[in-house]
Amino acid sequence: PTAVGMHGTIVRELNGMVPEGLLHLYLDNFWKQIGQDVGSLTYLPETIIEHMHPFAGKAEVDQGYIDVNASEIYDADKIIFDQYINSDDYRDLVRRLL
Repeated sequence: PTAVGMHGTIVRELNGMVPEGLLHLYLDNFWKQIGQDVGSLTYLPETIIEHMHPFAGKAEVDQGYIDVNASEIYDADKIIFDQYINSDDYRDLVRRLL
């Protein structure tokens, strides 16, 4: 998912929309995972959201884009995502949301 609608219960239980520490590149992975794990992932094929991305030719690459897509950010987000998804905190979150 590159766009997300999330139930307020998830946001309250998590104290945000993503686990603490995630910066950019694994946010959508988290949203998909939590949606699958609590049985609330819904695909809306009739909804079209134009992805204004440099690789789609819809935006320019600027310093902000370069910074948040650096390999260091990618690697750090992957580690945080993997650790959180495999943690007792995540399992407890899912239990509370079921």
